[in-house]
Amino acid sequence: MGQPAGRKDHSAFLAELAAALQESQARPGVSAEERGRHARWLEHAQALSELFGADATGSAGATTPEHALPPALLKELSPRKRDQLEQQIVAVLAASDGSADLDHILIGLYRGYGVIAKRRVIQNKLWRLVRTGRIRKAKNTRNVFALNAPKERRSKRKR
Repeated sequence: MGQPAGRKDHSAFLAELAAALQESQARPGVSAEERGRHARWLEHAQALSELFGADATGSAGATTPEHALPPALLKELSPRKRDQLEQQIVAVLAASDGSADLDHILIGLYRGYGVIAKRRVIQNKLWRLVRTGRIRKAKNTRNVFALNAPKERRSKRKR
């Protein structure tokens, strides 16, 4: 048995959820309390879709899929594919207020993406993200990582 559609394509699920919420909000006979609840849920769905890089209608935002780009531009792009696990780790950090320890990241990967990975593999990915500057290690704490990387320091070498 395959995964549910929401597990495979988060943006499609969020678009479907937003459409259902808008439809249920417009139904006659819905109380004001229910309309308010639907509006709050719709706001949360839109916030999640922004986190995944698509608006609630399912169209891509700043992260345009590669198949939608012109062939001339695709030739110029770097051949390195983005690592899906790294993107998932960054999304888990963003969902946990920008910082989390290794245990919370492992739990977030499982809950959000169904990923069960070895602790050492995730730890190595985290340190690779630190080296590339996408995340940083939190000060004075062990195994806690955060999204906002500090600004690079310029070396004071004499030329």
